[in-house]
Amino acid sequence: MTQPATSPERFGAYTLHEKLGQGGMAVVFRGERVGEAGFKKKVAIKRILPQYRRDASLLERFAAEARTNARLDHPNLVQVLDFGIEPEPYLALELIEGVSLSQVMQRLLARNETLDVSAMLFIAAEVSNGLDHAHRKRGDDGTPLGIVHRDMSPQNVLLSNEGAVKVSDFGLVKAADNVLKTASGVTIGKLSYMAPEQADGRDIDARADLFALGVTMWEMLTLRSLIPPDDPARATQLLQHGGFEPPSRYRKDVPSHLDRLVMQCLAIDREARMPSAQQLGAELREMLHERAAGYDRQQLARLLAWLFPEKGWAIPEPDQPAAQPSPEERASMVPVTPATVAIARHADSERPPAPAVPASMQLEPGRITGPLHDPSLVEGLAAIPRGSLAPPQRVEPPAAARPANAAPASALAGPATTGPRASMPNALPSAVPNGALPGAAMPVGVPPGMAGPPAKAPATTSSKTTRRVLWIAGLVLLVSLAFAGFGVLALGVTGWHFASQRQRGSLRIESSTPGLELYLGPTPIGAAPRDIEPDELVGQPLIAVAPGYEPRILRAERIDELTRLDDHVERIDLAASRLPSTILYVRYDGQGTAYSNEGFGVLGSVPGALRIQNGSAASLTIIDDQSGRRVEVHWQPCTLGSLCVLDAR
Repeated sequence: MTQPATSPERFGAYTLHEKLGQGGMAVVFRGERVGEAGFKKKVAIKRILPQYRRDASLLERFAAEARTNARLDHPNLVQVLDFGIEPEPYLALELIEGVSLSQVMQRLLARNETLDVSAMLFIAAEVSNGLDHAHRKRGDDGTPLGIVHRDMSPQNVLLSNEGAVKVSDFGLVKAADNVLKTASGVTIGKLSYMAPEQADGRDIDARADLFALGVTMWEMLTLRSLIPPDDPARATQLLQHGGFEPPSRYRKDVPSHLDRLVMQCLAIDREARMPSAQQLGAELREMLHERAAGYDRQQLARLLAWLFPEKGWAIPEPDQPAAQPSPEERASMVPVTPATVAIARHADSERPPAPAVPASMQLEPGRITGPLHDPSLVEGLAAIPRGSLAPPQRVEPPAAARPANAAPASALAGPATTGPRASMPNALPSAVPNGALPGAAMPVGVPPGMAGPPAKAPATTSSKTTRRVLWIAGLVLLVSLAFAGFGVLALGVTGWHFASQRQRGSLRIESSTPGLELYLGPTPIGAAPRDIEPDELVGQPLIAVAPGYEPRILRAERIDELTRLDDHVERIDLAASRLPSTILYVRYDGQGTAYSNEGFGVLGSVPGALRIQNGSAASLTIIDDQSGRRVEVHWQPCTLGSLCVLDAR
């Protein structure tokens, strides 16, 4: 819950505003860093609570976790932007404008609503992506870092108003675990989401996070607590012996495959759990594609805008152009401090100081030292303040002291002297020696007639030599291009040879479901068991249907993954259903997105297979991805649990 601050607080380079939340060992504020030329960056500042700021062990662990978190760079993890110890230890984190998953679940309960299965699959898949990145992270020497979240829960899953899913507080519990347990006797972490091995104090690995994610998925589907937080005895019994009920026990529309996946994550024996977050994410994404192929961040953002209307997160419809500022609003966006002024000020501050003048050339009032031979300059030079950066005024010697053929010094003005030499005495001789280059620097204090022979101009290359050099360079370039062309041709032939030799594996479908029929896209291919050869796999989804059973779609991307290296056997056993869905294959020229006409959001991409829930209206709207054209199409009702083909071309 955001708490308004009485007044902004200056905190090092940041300004702290309202408090965003507080945990067991830290408090988080909304912060802002202001720079030059109107630069502003909003951040979240996490500070250790006062009672832990003097604990050397905790501070060292906090710093170590900051270094570890700085290595993580993934769109599904909250980014660490800065770490410091002055004026007190803190972490500067990416500020997420949104809500936590816990808040979403509480709002759904208050409205007596449930979380759509597609939204649950999307959120869980995104969380799996972030966890997988952290679990697989290695150090600079290639050694696995062994990062485990240890506190994966709905409170630590943040959902932005743009539909992004971010895992927060990665590794913070690990940093505080031993210290806080020793100091207070309380195990850090939420018992309701702890894996059995973590609750027992045993060594843990990444599969502990998969157990916690399984609990989170179970609760997203049921909006109930799986492991009671206020009954430690019951929680301990469940963690020791299991006995969890599947989510379908409380929600009938949970697909059987998802039921089994959640229960696998909740296995007491970690060897029986899903082996990795990467595998879990792949399974979740496949189910999401089967159920709602087009579900993405925009759909989640619309759900959040509907759940939290007071936030003002309304998103315009896809066919509406983005809002633009008015001329008056655009004019008000000009920063107070122009960037050019800030850059100029920075350049002035970094200009190198003038070089120190040797002691033999330092000027002191009333005395001249160094090789200045014109005594008539003494009076003028002695009047220059010591250390002055302003160039001294040129002093004309008396006419009697100049040679007869010498021009006045004022007539010899060349390019203005700038830079460090501007602060040094100008001791050019009163006449430019014959043959000297215009603007060339003369030795300080060299009297007329002693400048030596004139400098010779550099010799120029003859035109004949220039043509020879250019001819040779052109010849070398042509030879290089010829060799490069032969190399590309050889690589292309070699690559074609290997590509032609490489064979994709075949796919065998087995099933014990009676009456099961298989389709590749809209084309029937028979019943199981069925061997599908590589040349039959032409980028179409595999669809399995049977009367009285919920159909299943195996997307083309998943088929490609399964058969990429070898033959694969896939077993498809459909779940019995009294009211199964209908699979609608839509033929369409181009690419488009199909939307429900009953407010169910995205149905999927077309051309492709769409899952239509029983009882839905026999119509949908297609929005072309390229032109934005909207087409409303209708179809005749199909047999339940069958495949229908709709031509929308």
